[in-house]
Amino acid sequence: MTVMCAWVAALLKQHLIKNYSMAYNLKDQTLALSGVLQAAVLVDKLARDGTVDHHEIETATNAIFNTNPSSTLDVYGSVQNMRTGLHSLRTMLNKEGKGVSAEVVRYGMSILHIGHKIRKNNKLLESLGAGIDKAKNQADYFKDQNHESVIGSLANAYLENISKLNFRVQVTGNPTFLQDDKIASKVRALLLFGIRSAMLWQQIGGHRWHFLFKRGAIVKAARELQTQGLH
Repeated sequence: MTVMCAWVAALLKQHLIKNYSMAYNLKDQTLALSGVLQAAVLVDKLARDGTVDHHEIETATNAIFNTNPSSTLDVYGSVQNMRTGLHSLRTMLNKEGKGVSAEVVRYGMSILHIGHKIRKNNKLLESLGAGIDKAKNQADYFKDQNHESVIGSLANAYLENISKLNFRVQVTGNPTFLQDDKIASKVRALLLFGIRSAMLWQQIGGHRWHFLFKRGAIVKAARELQTQGLH
């Protein structure tokens, strides 16, 4: 029998924090929050341009499939992998949202809302976990986590669970790209990556009021993480 995706199963028990061996700080929360912004930026780019860097898709699928991370950073592989999200987070908070597109801000806030909304929905989490497990099994079979069938399975897990909520992320862009099945699957997989990051952010102490009262501290943490990623 398939073991449910560990980070989803942990939500059912509300014990994810205990699965880590480190104390949490603002840098961990900032890194997780950058995952939300990175997903939002990449979804916007796919919707407008029809393409994103292969490595950034790989970072997203790695995060979804990493069922036993040793730290917050381990979820994403490296700080360098999160340069898009960290830059966008700093820009958004420094310029009160004016440094990134309105669509990116809307996608990010929507992802955070969905992450909060589904945390206590056990039935949905069980179904979502099963869908992620199916995609992971396919990745193991093909030995390629970015294989078209794997991305399709992740997209289907999103479609069968998240898309059935009464609140959804409304993606806008070039209709030609959005109507392409392969691009639409990548969009949904990236949204799932964003939701994984949003749930992680909440589980390690992230709160919406941080945007009001910790804005400067988050920007500083993001800058320090970016500097760390250059070494």
